[in-house]
Amino acid sequence: VDVSLDITTKAMDSNLFDKLELEDVTLVISKLDDENRVMLELFFYEEFTHKEIAKLLDISVELSRVKLYRAKKSFYGKWDKMRNNEVERAI
Repeated sequence: VDVSLDITTKAMDSNLFDKLELEDVTLVISKLDDENRVMLELFFYEEFTHKEIAKLLDISVELSRVKLYRAKKSFYGKWDKMRNNEVERAI
């Protein structure tokens, strides 16, 4: 299943991204592995439910929840690393 999405044109409606700049979010998401990127795009950009994601990816609803948790964790890890690098460059 090819679920690649053009994330640069998607609306940012989720609480996850409320305070984050679109360009930075796009950059961080682009650096995620395909599995994590797809999970974030489906859940937050496309607003799929876990049931819809599970059906699309042929996985259980519980596994969809686990994969989303891991994708958010990966996103925030890369986000923090990017922000720390920016702070270091500014000093």
